[in-house]
Amino acid sequence: MLYRAVVLTSRLALLAVVACASGGDPAELDAPGAVDAVAGDADDEVDAPAADAPALDAPALDAAEPDAAAVDAAPDAVTDAAVDAATDAMTDAAIDGGVTTSGNTCAEAIDLTAAALMPGGTTVTGNLTGYTNNIQPASSCTGFTNDGPDAIYVLNLTAGRTINASVTGPWDSAIEIVQPCAMTPTCLAGQDNGDPEQVSHTTTAAGLYYVIVDSWDPGAFGPYTLTVTVL
Repeated sequence: MLYRAVVLTSRLALLAVVACASGGDPAELDAPGAVDAVAGDADDEVDAPAADAPALDAPALDAAEPDAAAVDAAPDAVTDAAVDAATDAMTDAAIDGGVTTSGNTCAEAIDLTAAALMPGGTTVTGNLTGYTNNIQPASSCTGFTNDGPDAIYVLNLTAGRTINASVTGPWDSAIEIVQPCAMTPTCLAGQDNGDPEQVSHTTTAAGLYYVIVDSWDPGAFGPYTLTVTVL
């Protein structure tokens, strides 16, 4: 017992000396878990919620992405504007005397109504090269079977209007006024033996009237000048 008391006293004395040297309390050094508590505090500081800052929040990053619909709409708008401009230019050229680049089919018929109703009518130029045969009235229309390529023009008129049309060119052309726009329409007027080829027709009802620059043979085509006047 005496030996154990001496050892215990020595330990306490040693602890007191260490405490005094470090400026601490011996009780703190001897307290169970003192070191663990400090270490635990260090761990808590590392794992603190402050490290999970919201700066990289996914919704915030996603919000900056461009709207897909807006991006798609811009090219569409540009494309639509370009198509409209090209169509307007083509129509203006046909009416104002430019070379026609349409009128090959009924769906592409060139509308000359407004221009033909102006004083003096309108004169347009074209070329049947590359066109196809889409209008072929009975041979009684012009006296020939006009099975060559053709260009189609349309007039939207009321009753009692007189259509005068003529075509000239360095090849054997023909001209017809027909209804409706079809491969075998009703012939209202036609010519294929003059120079220039010219026709006249007075409308009996409101409707669409088609002026056809035609050819008597698939191998006969080329540039032409068409004049149309509506009185």
